[in-house]
Amino acid sequence: MYNGNQIKVLLAQQQVSSADLCEKVFGKRDASIWQLVNGNPTAKTLESIADFFKVPIDVFFQRQVVVNQQAPNAHFDQGYFQLLLQTKDELINSKDEEIKMLKKELDAERKKSQINLHMS
Repeated sequence: MYNGNQIKVLLAQQQVSSADLCEKVFGKRDASIWQLVNGNPTAKTLESIADFFKVPIDVFFQRQVVVNQQAPNAHFDQGYFQLLLQTKDELINSKDEEIKMLKKELDAERKKSQINLHMS
């Protein structure tokens, strides 16, 4: 499943402006990333975003690998399991970053609300 919020996480992690991303993807700095985050971008657009952030395109998808449990003799090499662990770690890290970003946004909104209450 597509996870557009990962774009916000990468913007925050890499300290890049959404205007820079929009210029790369849309060719204009005044475009909005709303469509990228909440929409259903094409594979070509996602490839462009992944290139911009220098990350694999898989970063923008949440998926779980299902191992066929009916094949007890199936051979999975160590690299496969290392890849699974790495993917898990990357997902956890991206979720942690997303949580940090959301907490910052919440704190900012709370401060803004408090200022507005004091001004009223």
